[in-house]
Amino acid sequence: MRNGNNDVKHHRKWLAVLLVFSMIATLYMPTYSKAQNAPLDNVPEGYIGIYDIADLYGIRNDLTANYILMKDIDMSEDTAEGGDWNLTGHGWTPIDGFAGTFDGNGHRIIGMHIYGEVEQAVGLFGKLGNSYPEKVSIKNLAMVDININIINEDRGGWCSVGGIVGHGYDDVKIENCYTTGDILAEVKCSQSYVGGLMGGGRTSSVSNCYNICNVILSGDSTDITDGVGGIAQSCNADFCYNIGTISRAKSNVTDAYPIVGNGHQASHCYALSNTANKDNKGCTVLFPTQLKDKRTLVGFDFDNVWEIDPYCDYPYPQLKSNRQIRIVSLDIVTEPTKTEYEQADSLDLSGGTVKITYEDETTATIPITEDMVSGYDMNLIGEQNVMVSYCGVSTTYPIIVKEVPLRGISLNQSKVSLGRNKSLQLSVNYSPVNASDKTVEWTSSDSSIGLVAQCQI
Repeated sequence: MRNGNNDVKHHRKWLAVLLVFSMIATLYMPTYSKAQNAPLDNVPEGYIGIYDIADLYGIRNDLTANYILMKDIDMSEDTAEGGDWNLTGHGWTPIDGFAGTFDGNGHRIIGMHIYGEVEQAVGLFGKLGNSYPEKVSIKNLAMVDININIINEDRGGWCSVGGIVGHGYDDVKIENCYTTGDILAEVKCSQSYVGGLMGGGRTSSVSNCYNICNVILSGDSTDITDGVGGIAQSCNADFCYNIGTISRAKSNVTDAYPIVGNGHQASHCYALSNTANKDNKGCTVLFPTQLKDKRTLVGFDFDNVWEIDPYCDYPYPQLKSNRQIRIVSLDIVTEPTKTEYEQADSLDLSGGTVKITYEDETTATIPITEDMVSGYDMNLIGEQNVMVSYCGVSTTYPIIVKEVPLRGISLNQSKVSLGRNKSLQLSVNYSPVNASDKTVEWTSSDSSIGLVAQCQI
C-alpha cells in the first residue's frame, strides 16, 4: 500500500485544484455594500414609473393603471402657497377615483401641503373605490412631513381626511406604509372621519403600517359615527402601531382612538401610552421600552416584514422594505483576526467589526456576529467571500480555506496470519483524521501469495 502520489494522481490532483481556483476566480468579487431590500431600479412589467410630481399628478390620466414610485418626491415647495403645483390655492389636489395599484417601492413623498377650505376627501388620494369593481392597493409608501390644515364648511355633508387616502369606500387596501407630520382638520359637517393614514374606509383595511402624525379633529360635526384614529377612523387594521398624538375637540365629546375609530376592528395593533384618550379592542398600549422590544409585539412578522434596529436614531419597528431611516452603507472596519483556515474548520469572527452609516449621518461600529454572516463554505478549498449583513445591507470580506495535508497513514493491523483461501478486511487510519486528500492505492508486493480483493477507504 502507498499514498497515491504517482503521475496520474498528481495530474488528477492539479486538475482538481485548477478547476477549484477557476470557479473561485469567477465567483470572487471585491468588498461591496448592497441593500437587499432596496427599491427596484427598473419599472416592472405592467407598471408605469413615477419619477416626479408631474408624473404623480398625471395618474389622473389613467385611474385604473398600476404605478410604481421610482424616486423620492419632495413636494414641500411645489404644494406650498405660491408653489408650481398649488393649482387650486389649497396645496396638493387629491387624486379622486383611483382604481389601480400604487407601489411606493420604498420611496417617500415629502412635504405634502393641503390647506384652507376644502370639500370632502383630503389626502394624497381623495375618494377611492366607489363604483369601481377593482380592488385598490397602495403599498410600500412613506408619506413624510405631511402638512394638512383644512376647514370643511359642511360642503356635501361629510369630510374625510387622511395622510394617504381621504376616503376609501370598499376594498381599499393599504399595506407596508407609514406617515409622519401633522394633520389638523376643523370640520363643520354632519360626519367627519380623520386618521393618520386614511380617514374613512367602510370595508377597507390597513395592515403592517404605522403612524407618527399628530392628528387633531376639531369642530362640531353632529353624527355619532364621526371621530379620529391614529391609523384611520373607519376601517379595519391589523399589525399596525401608532406613536402620534391623536386628539378630538368637540362639544361634550372628546373621543380619540390610537388605531381605528369606535365600531371598527383592530387586531395585533399597538400604541404608545398617552397618545389617545380611548382604547381600541385589539390594540395594546405600551410604554416606549416595550415598543422597542420585538418580544412584546405579538403577531408582528420580524422575519419578513418588520425589523428593530437598536443602533438607529428611530428605535421603534421599521418596515424592512420601507425603512424610516435608511442605511447608506455597511463597511468592514476590522476583518476578523483569523482569515486563513484549513478545510472544515469553523469560522472565527473574533475581532471583526463593521461600521453602519445611516442617511441622517449617524454611525455605529458593531462586532460581527454569527447571525450576520452567510455565503461561505468551509469545505470549499481556495479564496472566497464571507457575506456580512445587517438590516438588509451587506458587505463582504475574504477568507482562504486551505487543504489539510495528509501527514501519515497506518493500517488498523500491522501483522496478521491468514490461512489458505481466507480473507481479511483492512482499514486505513489517517493522520490527521480531517485530511483533505484521503486517496490511497492498494497493491500486493507478491500476487502469488495474496491479492488485494477488498479494502476500506
